[in-house]
Amino acid sequence: YPTPYELHVSHATIDWYQSDALDYCKKMQGEDIDLAAHFMVIKHVGIVLHGAPIDDVFGNVPREDYMKSIKADIASAKRDVMEHPISVVLNLCRVYAYLKDGVILSKDQGGAWGLQHIGHGFHDIIRLALTCYRSEQAMLICESCAHGFCDHMLGLIF
Repeated sequence: YPTPYELHVSHATIDWYQSDALDYCKKMQGEDIDLAAHFMVIKHVGIVLHGAPIDDVFGNVPREDYMKSIKADIASAKRDVMEHPISVVLNLCRVYAYLKDGVILSKDQGGAWGLQHIGHGFHDIIRLALTCYRSEQAMLICESCAHGFCDHMLGLIF
């Protein structure tokens, strides 16, 4: 940890890949602190669509690496929430779920958990994030509501 990778693909870099695939493949190598969290979620709630069983492909992730990864992911939540509200809201829910109950959840499962365990005053924002996540529609949220949710959740987590 952080996990090394040979090639990283994301929506944010697709234009670079499409314009110069060789340059992209040559330069998109390094280490990623998020991979520990991705691997842990795959191990616990992933579904095999094709190929070998998950446990045959992915090794165990040490708890301390998972904790570093998920905490790093939400450290900038308040700054990121207006640009990526769905991810930030659902990630905060699932990180808190892990800290409170020791469960590893997908974003969708994290939102559902949040509706069960986080104060009713935040249910509207969690419900909206889930609805948008499930439908792929944009999430429009007022800044003070978003920052209030982040402050509350980050206070519980840190």
